[in-house]
Amino acid sequence: MLIETILAVLCGIALGTVTGLTPGIHINLVAALILLVSKNLTSFPTEYLAFAILAMSITHVFLDIIPSVFLGAPDANEVLAVLPGHRLLMQGLGYQAVAISALGALSAIIVGILASPLTIVMITKLFEVIKPYIGWILIAASFLLVIKESGSKVAAALIFLFSGVLGLAVFGIETVKEPLFPLLSGLFGISTLLISISQNTKIPQQYVVFPAMPWKEWLKLTPLATIVSSLFSFLPALGPTQATILASSLTRELSAKSFLFLNAGINAVNMLTSILSLYAIEKARNGAIVVMGKLAAMNSDLLIKLLIITAVTAILACGLSLLFARGFANIMQKINYRGLIIGIILFIVVLLPIISGWLGLMVAAVATLVGLLPSVFNTGKNHLMGCLLLPTILYFML
Repeated sequence: MLIETILAVLCGIALGTVTGLTPGIHINLVAALILLVSKNLTSFPTEYLAFAILAMSITHVFLDIIPSVFLGAPDANEVLAVLPGHRLLMQGLGYQAVAISALGALSAIIVGILASPLTIVMITKLFEVIKPYIGWILIAASFLLVIKESGSKVAAALIFLFSGVLGLAVFGIETVKEPLFPLLSGLFGISTLLISISQNTKIPQQYVVFPAMPWKEWLKLTPLATIVSSLFSFLPALGPTQATILASSLTRELSAKSFLFLNAGINAVNMLTSILSLYAIEKARNGAIVVMGKLAAMNSDLLIKLLIITAVTAILACGLSLLFARGFANIMQKINYRGLIIGIILFIVVLLPIISGWLGLMVAAVATLVGLLPSVFNTGKNHLMGCLLLPTILYFML
């Protein structure tokens, strides 16, 4: 049984590496395919498939920061990481951006596992208590997001509203499959890449130096990521992106490295809390974890196995992220960055009709135009998160 478990975890890590490094390939899609295949494996213990899905999901959390930093191609949970990650890349610190994210994710997972008994109690006791106030909490977070803008606050508010209305419109179009992909690709991916082309951006020499982070910052951000993500990740319509915005609003202005550390920690704990939610209330926010629950009956013994697999996978995935980040850092100066950007944009354009249908191309085009507004008005691109915040606020308030 131990050998089979190890092999399942290694297969999951391999799958998570592929999904993490390849923009557009989501773990939910791979998990759904595994579930489909499992129906033809009548004599095979599906528990091992659940282990593979879990290892894939945890590995994905660690690896998907790499294309966000080096290629400017984020997935839904890493859109906020593009902004500070790209800044560090332009300073020759792309490796540090990935490394600090990996450390944030690993630290938060360790603390999250240690706090899992308390989290389970919180999920079962506070689920209905917190829910009525989520809308007001997000309104406050959105307001803080605008008033903390160093540029034009009016422009920031308008960009928040424009992106929010766009989000409402896109989520209301039933014929657009996987609406987050064209929406976020346009707002944060293609728009950022187009600006890089227009400015004739050149990648500076990358320094493969391990990041230094003050212990006080480490000790402050790790529990913050764990607590905020645990509170948000089991509630409907909320995810790590909204949790990151709220958490960053509760503390003083964060440096790029601190923000990446916090964002990665929240993403990691979000995955862990989905497992605990599946155990505590038989509900999971993450699609891959939902599939995992269909392949293995959740009980206390299985939960302990899953937590052990989570810890082991996190350690291995952290090492893999550092290894791949070193490779990316070493080759970035040797390639034609302008050509790479054009290639990435074309790759996203090809993926759009495949993943979201032809209407996804139109959504991405409109989203790209909106995504250029912060550069025009010299405000932060974080206000574009109105595309998720405004629909979520209305979900809870109406």
